[in-house]
Amino acid sequence: MGELFELLKAVGPSIAALKTHVDLIDDWNKEGWGQFCNLAQTMDLLIFEDRKFADIGKISRKQMGGVYNIQEWSDIVTAHLISGPDIMSMGCNLLGVMPHEKVESYCSLRCQAVAIC
Repeated sequence: MGELFELLKAVGPSIAALKTHVDLIDDWNKEGWGQFCNLAQTMDLLIFEDRKFADIGKISRKQMGGVYNIQEWSDIVTAHLISGPDIMSMGCNLLGVMPHEKVESYCSLRCQAVAIC
């Protein structure tokens, strides 16, 4: 995690978000990651976890928790639309962004117009 802290200190003041792959950090630990998130927050920096969730909402919701507890610290998370409205509902419901009915309608429209990642 030392290299990640060095990177954050070097570029943090010059960027708006830092894209991470938390599961690729060999020496990851909860305490160190908490310190990393706190430092990013003091720099007003968004943490962008590039997970590409692609399962049904129930499974993705569990993956958002788990060992890394992504839902607690990530400001932005990627997801494939291949899962349909369920993946959108999961994300939006976690964030309290919009009601489920609107999410299904929104996703139906977006799935017609957006290429899947």
